[in-house]
Amino acid sequence: MRPNIHSLTCRLRLVALWFGIAFIAPLQADILTLPATEPLLTNLTMPPRGAHQRTVLRQLGEPQKSAPAIGDPPISRWYYPNFTVYFEGAYVIHSVPATVHSEPSR
Repeated sequence: MRPNIHSLTCRLRLVALWFGIAFIAPLQADILTLPATEPLLTNLTMPPRGAHQRTVLRQLGEPQKSAPAIGDPPISRWYYPNFTVYFEGAYVIHSVPATVHSEPSR
């Protein structure tokens, strides 16, 4: 019995289509566009990790605003004009430039 030439051609086309989808589809990518931001302040001196709250107060003075400690361990925030300082207990865990974060609205 001879194979049907039309069914063989159809199978080859399906296999070629499958390979095309399997190998070409992953090559497509989305384009991510980000809004323009102000350049980060390069000469900004922020408190280093591990600094104590008393040291930050002595060097920078009172913050413009502060957020109370929440969670366990307690995490609090002090807002200065150009950055925010995050504390775990009484010690700095991170300082973030103002152009990177936005103060939460409540």
